[in-house]
Order: sequence, then C-alpha cells, then structure tokens
Amino acid sequence: MPTIPYRPEFIANGGAFGREVAVASDVDRFMLVWEGPNAPPPPDRDYDSDYNELLGRIFQVEQAATGVFQVNTVEDDPQFDPEIVRYGDGSYLVAYSSGVEDSLEGTFIATQRVGVDGAKLGPEVYSPNYSYYHREPDAAVLSDGRSVVVSTEEFDVEALIYNAAGAVVADYALGFNVSGAAAVARHPVLADRVIVFWQGYAVEEPGDDDVRGLYWQELDVDDGTRGPAQLIQALPDNFDADPSAVTMRIGDRINLAYAAPDGGGRDVKLYSLPFDGVSTPYAITVNEATAGDQVRPAIDDLDGERVIVAWEDRQAGADDASGSSIRARLVDTVAGAADGPAFLVNQVTAGDQRGPSVAQVDEGIFVVAWTDGDGVKARLFDADGDYFLPALTSTLVTRLETQDGSDSLDQRLRGFDAPQSYFFEIGAETGDDVVTDFARDDVLVTDAPLFDGNGDGIITFSGGRLRLDGRTAGGDTVRLDGLDGSALRYVGRDEGLSVYATASVRPAGATEVLLGSTGAAGTRGADLFFYDAALCLPSGRSYAITGFGAADVFVTTVAIADNDGDGRIGFGSDRRVEVDGSDFAVTRSDGRRVTAFEFDGAVMRDGTTYYVYSLIGSAVGVDALG
Repeated sequence: MPTIPYRPEFIANGGAFGREVAVASDVDRFMLVWEGPNAPPPPDRDYDSDYNELLGRIFQVEQAATGVFQVNTVEDDPQFDPEIVRYGDGSYLVAYSSGVEDSLEGTFIATQRVGVDGAKLGPEVYSPNYSYYHREPDAAVLSDGRSVVVSTEEFDVEALIYNAAGAVVADYALGFNVSGAAAVARHPVLADRVIVFWQGYAVEEPGDDDVRGLYWQELDVDDGTRGPAQLIQALPDNFDADPSAVTMRIGDRINLAYAAPDGGGRDVKLYSLPFDGVSTPYAITVNEATAGDQVRPAIDDLDGERVIVAWEDRQAGADDASGSSIRARLVDTVAGAADGPAFLVNQVTAGDQRGPSVAQVDEGIFVVAWTDGDGVKARLFDADGDYFLPALTSTLVTRLETQDGSDSLDQRLRGFDAPQSYFFEIGAETGDDVVTDFARDDVLVTDAPLFDGNGDGIITFSGGRLRLDGRTAGGDTVRLDGLDGSALRYVGRDEGLSVYATASVRPAGATEVLLGSTGAAGTRGADLFFYDAALCLPSGRSYAITGFGAADVFVTTVAIADNDGDGRIGFGSDRRVEVDGSDFAVTRSDGRRVTAFEFDGAVMRDGTTYYVYSLIGSAVGVDALG
C-alpha cells in the first residue's frame, strides 16, 4: 500500500518562531528540538550579541506528551545546530553548538541528556576545548551507553567520546582542510567502532592529484585508531554535501544521504555501505525532479530494510510553487531501489519550508519535522497504509489547506485565502486555540460530534470561544476570529468525521443537503434546498432531491455550469446535474425526473454569492431567498 499521512501537519510549538529542528524517536514517542527566537542580551552584559535558547518537546503518536521545555542551562549565549539521538532506555541525547566569541570566548559543543518526560538527566556538559568553529554536531550512541559527537572544526573534524555517565573521556581529529557538515554512525558489526563521514582532503597538504570530497573513515573509540579515508564522492570547493547517516537495525549496513552536484544543481544521493566483507557499496539518486537544488537531506531506518529520506526541494513544483518545499521518499536498501514515488510532506505551501528532520516512530511509521513561517511543523506518515485504524483519509483533512489543532499546546492557526479545514481531535487535550481568520468557506472538522443541546444542528457559543468538550468547564476551547456570528452549523459527516461551517451562511428556512446523506426531501410548501459547494466538500458524491415543486428553488454557492449561457441548465444523459464534482438527481412531487433548471440569478450577501435555480417556467426567483 502507498505511504499515507496519518494526520495533517501540525504546529509543534504553538506558532512561535523556530528554526533548525531535529527529531529522534522511541516506540510511539518522539522528541523535537529546535532553536528558539533570538533575544537581545541582558542589559548587565558587556557584549552585544543576540542569544537564543534551545527548546524541546516530546510527543506520543496520538498527542503531545509534554509542554515546551528548555534544553540548555547556560543562557548567556546563542544555542544552534541541534542534533538529537536516542539511548536504549528511551531517553535522548541532545548535542548542539553553544557560545560566541565575545561571551564564552569561542564556541563549544554542549550536550544534555533528556528523559522521556522532558526532564534533564544530569548536567549540561561542555566540550573541554573551544574554538570559533565548532559547528553542526552529529551524534551516535553505542550499545554500551557511550556516545560519540562529531563536529566540524577549523581544519578537521573533532570526535568527542563520552562515557555512559556523559563525561568527555577522549577527543580525536579526522580529515584535513575540512569544511561543511560531518556525520557519524555506530559500526554495524564492531561495538567499539564508529564510522565518521566528513568533507575535505585525505592528506594534510593536498597536491594537484588529491581530491576534495566526501569521505568515510572508521574510528576506534577506545584508542583513537583510524582506518584509511575512503572516498565516496568528489566535491567542488565550498560545496556542502550535508551528510546524514543511519546504521540499520537489521543486517550490516550504514546508509548515508547526502547532496551531490548534478551539473546544474544538486541531487540527493543514497550511499549504502556494507560491512559483511562481501558486498560492495552502491549509490542511487533519491529525488525524481532533477531541476534546481535538492538539499539538506535527512535519513532514518524504517524497518531494518527500508529507509526514509527527506530533503528540502528548492525547485518550485506544481504542488508547491511558492518556494522551497519538503519532500520524502522510501528506499529499499536491500533491493537498492526506491520504494514508491517521492511525495510532498508539507500541506501549507505558502512561503518556504526549511530544514527537514526525520525519525522512525514505530514499525513502518515515521515523523517528518521542519520549520516555516508559522513555526515548527511535524507530520506523521504510515509507510504501508495499514498501521492506524482508522486512518484519516477524508479529503477534508488531507487537503493542503488543513491545519491540525489537536496539539495540547495553545495554538494560533492562521487562515489562508482558500477554503480551509481546521481539524480537532475531541478526545485529545487540544488546549485553548485561536483560528485567526475563520472564513465563510472554511470548515471545522472533528473526529466526534460537537455537543448539540437541542439537536437542531446549530452549535451556539458565547464569550467568543467554542467548547470542544461540550459543557465541560475548563475544557478545550477554540476561538474563531472572523466567524460571522456566534454559531456553527452541522454540514454532515465524511469517513467518521463531523463537519461544521458558519451558521449564518445557510439561508433562513433552507433544507441543506448534508455531506454523507442521500439528499433531501421536499414538503407540500415552498422549499429552499441548499448545497454549500463553496466549502469544497468531498466530490464524487451522489444525492437525490425528492418532492421538488413549482414553488421550490435549489440554491448553491458555486454556479452550475451553463455551457451555452442561455440560462437553461440541461441535465446529463443520466438525468443528473453536476454541482462542483458531485451530482444530483431531482424528482418532482409526482415522481417525474427533472431534466433541466432555469437560472434565476445570483445574489451576494455578506460576502457569499448565492446562485438560485428553479423549474423551467416557474414563477419563483431570487426573492425566494427572503
């Protein structure tokens, strides 16, 4: 089955500023860490550099497990380039750069261990030496609890060895004339070894025949013995391949994702490195679109055989033409080939999406995290389409314009100039959220019906806030800024989801054709049948309107196609009329099928245009709207 999104993308940090996100996971749980907003220095400091904190949050698959917490302890300096890995007990190791020249007199590598509840386990540990160049750390945890953190120094890669208690016990250097990011992965066969990936030269004084490139090198963490540097890919000067590596849980391979020059831009490559003594390495291109730059790849083991690779696509595409986007693809490393097409990760396409990170959460389940103008984003995916029962596959929550408010943090969900869905999981702790611009063509979607005291389908609320938990005082709420009035109306169900829209849009006295219903029936009086097509409800549905008389009108918010412009809407050969992708069979009071409507005119009220239709030759018209 194809990879499917389990939930819409969600804002992990409540819409606050964030950048350089990293993610690591345990079973059914994952932690995000990111750079917080810049702040000016305190007035009692004698330096003028801005600084920021490193923030984190832990999630379970279904909901947030903690609030946002601060990772770093020292607060005088900027914290940047976070990386995170998981220990065998489920806790996390966060490694990052800390400090600037005029405060700590340089930059250190800092580490902090974090428990599954977000609490710090032990002190923040700084590397024993500083320089101006400690950048872009990467980390690996060994089976005995030791850890290795590599970072790019001025001329080489520094590998710090930490004991199981978190103290630095050794410091080794690799490579020459190094620049760009480095990566590290535990050796899949030898417990006291790691493989370090770096960019530079294999000799200290390179000659004309020496190659600047991406290399891998084996390092013995016990005594610092280094194997020979092995070239993966030649690189031009000042080119950063941004390597990201993972050791597979099954077999004896390390898989590396990196950016490589392709002549006119950059491709994302997968380099599979075996340690069975028989197989040979191979490299394949991961991205399908080769125009422009595909950069900043991230990789994780999905199930011991497949990996998930995510990257930043800086080439505008038909599905996201606004700037850089986040894409991902599965690769079967046993077959040495992609497992399905690349797919767009982000739903909101406005602006740039930056810096993806990816982590396996459970068998076949992974999370992709990134940043954009709204904050730190994340989205869960099911690689096989069979893990979550039921998966949310309704187009009302999988369409690009969906925002998820189910996170327990108080969020500000920003509206766009398009029909949009705001999804809330009723059983989750969703906090007190704000939708900044709930328009007349937007819908609120919930996985359980909202409380409706009198069962009339109108959900009223006061004080500007809708209680998602019904009458429960102090429960989860959402404020719908921009809502016309103080009520929502029920517009139907789709694949187990309840759908609500602005109540005032429905004309007074109208009988609305509800999503998921078979249609609507008329009375002996004058009926106004209403279908709110402007909501962009799921298409391909068939409805029936019965008992349609000479005094009745059919009103929609999207015009029915009039091919010859004569005001007469002829039905199809199946005697059904199409309205925005769904079709309607209309039957008169005497049982005869209606085969044509006449267009009576359009009326705009409060920003909504209503299109009015009736039987050919009837005396009713737009006045039926009242």
